[in-house]
This record gives sequence, C-alpha cells and structure tokens, in this order.
Amino acid sequence: MSGKASSNHASTHAQCSRLGKFLAEPPLTGKRRLLDVGCGAGEYIRFAKSRGWQASGVEIDAKAVDFGVKAGLDIVQGSAESLPVESNSFDVVRMWHVLEHAYSPMAVLAEVNRVLRPRGFFLLSVPNFASSQRIVLGNCWPHLDVPRHLHHFNPESLKKALESNGFIKITSFYSGAPFLEIPWRLAICRSQGKNLFASTKLVTKSVTFEVLRRAARRDEGSLLTWWVQKQTATPISQTQGSNTGIGQGH
Repeated sequence: MSGKASSNHASTHAQCSRLGKFLAEPPLTGKRRLLDVGCGAGEYIRFAKSRGWQASGVEIDAKAVDFGVKAGLDIVQGSAESLPVESNSFDVVRMWHVLEHAYSPMAVLAEVNRVLRPRGFFLLSVPNFASSQRIVLGNCWPHLDVPRHLHHFNPESLKKALESNGFIKITSFYSGAPFLEIPWRLAICRSQGKNLFASTKLVTKSVTFEVLRRAARRDEGSLLTWWVQKQTATPISQTQGSNTGIGQGH
C-alpha cells in the first residue's frame, strides 16, 4: 500500500471507529460499572468516566496498558478468553471489534457471561460478512483484514453464538458509515492492485448498493453492533462445551 493510501486508510478507519465508539453509549443502569475488553490505551474508558461510569478495561497489548495506566486509568493486561476480573461484577461489558480476532470466540463469550451480573448488558461490534459491502468488494472488503481477523460473522451465526452463551439480542445500534468509508475502501482497492478508475467504480457500486439495501431494510450494514443482555439460564456452551464451530470464517 502506498504511503498516501496508507494514510487515508488509517485516518478514515480512525474516524469511523471514533464515530461508532461514541455513539454507543451504555444504557443507564443502577450501579453503572463498565468493563471495556480490548480497550487499547483507554479512549472509551475516558469517555465512559466522563458520563459517570465506573469504567475499567482489559487489554492484551502491554504498551497500551502502560500508557493507559500512566494516564491514571484502571486497565489491566489480559486476554478476552480469560478475563482477569471477578465473576458477576459488571453491569456492562463492551467489546468493540475484538471477537473477530479471538482464537476461540465461544470462550470469549462465555467469559463475558461470567463477569456480567444477571441481566447485565453486553455491547459488541463485529464486521458483517453477509453485508452487501463485502459481497460487492470481495477481496477489497476493508474488514476482511487477513490474517488479523480469524473469524467472521453474519447476523445468524452471531445470534446463534450469543444465544449459546446465555445472551439475547436487544437491538442493533450502529451499522457503519458507508460515505465516510469511501477513502478507506479506495485505499484497500488500490492496495489490491486496482487502478484508480477500477477502484472508484467498484467503491461507488458498493456504496450505492449498500445504501439502497439499507433503505429497503435488506441489509444490516457493514457492521453488526448489538446490545444484548445476559439471561439467568445456564448457557448452552457451559453445559455442552464451547467447541461448537460457531463464528468460523465462511
């Protein structure tokens, strides 16, 4: 990828990620204790604290943890598959684009269930493999991100994975911003060897198709950002084992 394309990719990705992050404010709860899994250096933790939440985070990257801790944030190092926190201790768990990176998504979801209080809320966002954006762009889909993304989900497989781990979907919250993503999509197309004309044509088609399908309610968008809620029943994955194959790449 050229330096200019790489810069466009990074700045647009950051812009879209920031928009989604700050739109996704937790619902009000009584105790207001929040855990951000995969929190990086704590950008969302700062936001949640500004809204009155008792917010902490778990992050696998030691440098990011060190940066956040030095800034006075409550962040510990650990993996999403084995959260270093007590059971039944949080009202909200947030996981923004973490599940697709996990070696075992089912183990991650079981851990989220463990640390949430009964009827607690879980906010997660993952790329939508069934989106029209992915269908049109193919290997130029920005969220394909091989080899960093190990798993991909469509609405059906994500719903099944969540239900198997004791969650029910409450609502879809944020589905991506197709017009803001145009520079990002162009950069990926160019990095795949397409010339500017071919890249522009493909990206225009992807945005048009996505907007029309969203308007017709036939597409959930490029992202699946859901609020779900922990149920009191024992998750299926805890009674039958977590090796179900749900969430494997399609």
